[in-house]
Amino acid sequence: MMKSADGVTLMELMIASTISVVVVLGLGQLDVTRLLMTQHVRDTGRMGSEAALAMAQLARDVEQADRVNLVSLNPADVQLRIPQAPVGGPPAPTYFDLPSSYRWVEYKLFGTEIRFYDRTETGNCEADRTFRDIGTFAVAYDDQAKAPPGNDEPFAPETTDNNLVSFHITTVATPAVDMIDYHDTVALRAGAYTNVNAGNGDSGIGLDWQGNAPRPGTC
Repeated sequence: MMKSADGVTLMELMIASTISVVVVLGLGQLDVTRLLMTQHVRDTGRMGSEAALAMAQLARDVEQADRVNLVSLNPADVQLRIPQAPVGGPPAPTYFDLPSSYRWVEYKLFGTEIRFYDRTETGNCEADRTFRDIGTFAVAYDDQAKAPPGNDEPFAPETTDNNLVSFHITTVATPAVDMIDYHDTVALRAGAYTNVNAGNGDSGIGLDWQGNAPRPGTC
């Protein structure tokens, strides 16, 4: 077989060229794989953060609420009434009889979005915040309460009333992104023991004994 002046045969040159092409194609495939993995991580992180933010905000509002109305369990539509802290010191004895001492909010699933509406008692049905890429949004009263200390169980059968609300949010599942699943159970801090029956419906009158801050219509 003929050799070139530097001692490299034509066959060796062809083999070296083939190896170079294979290496270049392999590096290119690695770049493509790396880009796809990066996009997957970004999509998962973005979708997970939307659901996590919705969970955190909902948990905060439920804890502060004195009244809950579960319009729909799954897909969820939930109204919350949140007492407002007085300005300048402790509230007067009649503070919680005033409509201005409360604000109503609503969380509702539309398609793949949880829409949050603030101050719905004013007729506002323009979403103040939207959480996207949501697959599931479900809510329910958690029926596990016992009789309050020193009192008999006011509702029969026992464990059908309480002040706990459970909710469940998942992200949208796609062929490229796995579903992320969130669960939480939160107590109504402003509703220590209320007529919250298992199922959907209204938890009761709460702190507003005069009925001056009634439940608004749903969005």
